[in-house]
Amino acid sequence: MSASPPSQEYPKQDTAPYRGISSLGAGLIFLSALLFGTTLLMLSYWHTRTIEEKTLIEAARNYSNIVSTMRSFYSKEILPRVVGSDITVTHDYHNQPHTIPIPATMTIDLAKQINRKLQDIQIRIVSSHPFPWRGSRSVSDFEQRAFGAFESSSIQHFSETHSDEGSETLFYAAPMRMDQECVSCHNSHPDSPKRDWQVGDIRGLQVVILPASRISSENYLGLSYLIAFIIVAFIAIFSVMLWLVTHNKIAFAQLGANTRKLKSTLRELNFFKEALDQHAIVSIADVDGNITYANNKFIDISGFQRDQLLGHNHRLVNSDHHPRSFFEQMWQSISTGRTWHGDIQNRTLDGSTYWVNSTIVPFLDEEGRPFQYISIRTDISEHKRLEAETKRNRRFLEALTNAISQGVL
Repeated sequence: MSASPPSQEYPKQDTAPYRGISSLGAGLIFLSALLFGTTLLMLSYWHTRTIEEKTLIEAARNYSNIVSTMRSFYSKEILPRVVGSDITVTHDYHNQPHTIPIPATMTIDLAKQINRKLQDIQIRIVSSHPFPWRGSRSVSDFEQRAFGAFESSSIQHFSETHSDEGSETLFYAAPMRMDQECVSCHNSHPDSPKRDWQVGDIRGLQVVILPASRISSENYLGLSYLIAFIIVAFIAIFSVMLWLVTHNKIAFAQLGANTRKLKSTLRELNFFKEALDQHAIVSIADVDGNITYANNKFIDISGFQRDQLLGHNHRLVNSDHHPRSFFEQMWQSISTGRTWHGDIQNRTLDGSTYWVNSTIVPFLDEEGRPFQYISIRTDISEHKRLEAETKRNRRFLEALTNAISQGVL
């Protein structure tokens, strides 16, 4: 006999109209939205500046690569073609007939031509060990820092942005490293200021100087659009937040009522589960028949401990009384989503047997396939014992009456 759970009365929902929020609450919401908008604006400005800086660096890298490509092409394709001819390769090719410049001189003069054609851009070829005929070629503070950076690490470029009277300029430097041919030439040249060059040493720098504005006109226009969008988004967010705060009281009240109802439902389910556990042998298995739950009655009647049951198949309690076809028919039923009823003889841990009347109910997923099975059993061992005893008595009476020579009605 089981007692029904006490009836639950849920608190009534407060239906009093909500009259809005205080001025303090509205002010806090406004400040929160303003902080969000300001943060978004600053991030947008920072992102715009980052893109502009990357674009300038990429442009400087391209100019530097053009000069490097021209020098490499000149060294590998032009100079080898004049070897053995009456054309001389010299740094003083301007003043001598039938001469062409050495690669370094060609590169320096190419940079001068680019500077004259593109007045906003300046390209410099500098060296910390210039030949004597180069004249005075001073190295700037930026170029000295670039030399130091390349000597101490394997970076591919070095750049800085300098501000002067409201305008900004990008300084970009790429290293000119010595290869084997350069090392052989410079170490053997009679006018070389340094004769212990090694492969990979930095012979000089290619410096590109580009003017930069704080934000270009295109970026100003894009940023203006972004600011307008942020203002509109700010107004919309502030309005939505006010609306949400205005209506949150009803929402939270409904959520509280639903929570209380859910807790009450869970208590009722616990009552039902406790009543079921007190009456029946209950177990739950996955789709492979492995036990995932076993109540105390299952443990008491089987003699197994809970850790001996969980994770193991129901075959653990199989007494081998039933034929294989018996269980095949059972699995055929429950695996197709049908409930199965029947009597099963099981065995305990010590090898004795007991009978249960079992009902196996499959739990189905959204696609109608079983994902677990719950088995509810009742102990019918005494009933089976009396049934067997009755059958023995009936057979005894039948044998007795058949042995009497007189007719028996």
